[in-house]
Amino acid sequence: MHDRKITLNGGLLACAVVVAAFARIYFASRPEIGRDDAISADIAALPFLAMLKFVTWNDPNMSLYYVLLHFWSAIAGNSPLALRILSILFSVAAVPTIYLLGCRLFNQSVGLTAAFLLAANATAVDYAQIIRSYSLVILLVIASSFFFVKLIALSKARSMDAWPYVIASILAIYTHMHGTFTLIAHALSACFRSAVRWRILIASGVIVGLAVLPFFLVTFGNYQGQFDWAPQLQLKSVAKIVPFLSGAPLSQKTASAILLTLSSVALASIGALDPNFSSWSRAFAVNCLVFPLGLCALLGLVIPAFFGDPRYLLICLPFLTLLVALGINSVRRPLVILCSVILLELWQVALRPLRYEIKQNHSYWSEATDYIFSNAKPGDRVALGWTYDAWLYWYYEARHDHGHTKHHLVFPDWDAESFSVNGVYIDNTIVPVHPSAKWFDNEGLKFERLWFIVDPNHDSTTEHLLTSVRSLHIETQRTFPDGLKVILSVR
Repeated sequence: MHDRKITLNGGLLACAVVVAAFARIYFASRPEIGRDDAISADIAALPFLAMLKFVTWNDPNMSLYYVLLHFWSAIAGNSPLALRILSILFSVAAVPTIYLLGCRLFNQSVGLTAAFLLAANATAVDYAQIIRSYSLVILLVIASSFFFVKLIALSKARSMDAWPYVIASILAIYTHMHGTFTLIAHALSACFRSAVRWRILIASGVIVGLAVLPFFLVTFGNYQGQFDWAPQLQLKSVAKIVPFLSGAPLSQKTASAILLTLSSVALASIGALDPNFSSWSRAFAVNCLVFPLGLCALLGLVIPAFFGDPRYLLICLPFLTLLVALGINSVRRPLVILCSVILLELWQVALRPLRYEIKQNHSYWSEATDYIFSNAKPGDRVALGWTYDAWLYWYYEARHDHGHTKHHLVFPDWDAESFSVNGVYIDNTIVPVHPSAKWFDNEGLKFERLWFIVDPNHDSTTEHLLTSVRSLHIETQRTFPDGLKVILSVR
């Protein structure tokens, strides 16, 4: 009977992994990538030492992910799907990992329920298809929590028993700085448990602290306003967190999204208050959910970036998932409730292509660069209306011309001294503003054939630039549905 139960649980966990894989592969092959995705791809494409130097001077926050993506792209290629697969693999791996954590904290039923919930969670699916470190930090936060709970339960823990926790914790912080808040929540949870081997825990904390000290020294020592873009903390920003973690899209207030959010809150509350499960385990899950949110909100009053973007708080998603799973197992007919929640989650996943077609969500950079490389002649040059669009251009240019030699980007010229510090391009406020219109008035007339890519949604000097460009002879012009313009001027 015991063997049959193990086989059944293994089969159900395999089903959860299959659901996770299909949900994350769905719609992952679309040709467009976002600006953040392009930044990751371009950084990872640098030679290894140049990549480390760039990350050190700009933003070490995703150092581990950049290193992994660097080697992954060298093997799998740099197509949008190939680059997304790495994040998808991390996200799928998080499903069996949260099962292990649920089993360790509660029981196998809660673990399986959490695995299915995470597999179908629309927010987890969204960020599994983003070429950033979020899927990896979710995986490592779950793994770190599992090893912490396992370590703290050992009555005779030895130093060797702490190494899995130490390694997972270090990797989590090097993947994303916000992983630190989960580790602080671990330490706080230990204070409420009896018979804790404090010597082992303190030693583990010291080792982790020393290992990540260079990361924080570089991050804050080289800080030059990289996160000044983050908006001031507002009440509505806080209110969006629960729907976001529940899997409801932030951009749409549909009936299904509202029902999913309310269901998640109700079930998580039931789970947190259920006396049939260990009080410490329930407190641990609540603490790892609430403490990082509260601390980030407080820090966000001083430095908005700590709470400036919901995605930074994805470290809390596994613990909301565990509490919802606990709540489902605390009510009558848990299978019916679980299936209902999963259907709501998968409905949000199914709606993703429709949300993508909304103009503000759909970028046409792939089509724009295809148009240029299909019609450009040898010696043509390219200029961009907005400096940061260079990340997107470089990515799509590499898809056509890996060596970046055919159609040189003349603006922004990130090899110029005015764009760099100590010979490294710096993507922050220490670099002077470079209005494209001003550059064109001074330098644009030097080129025989100059292609412009202008994004009116971002550059405040667009109208000035377009007026200047249209004063020349325009050989061809194309406007894409999102407003992106491609213009060829000929002198």
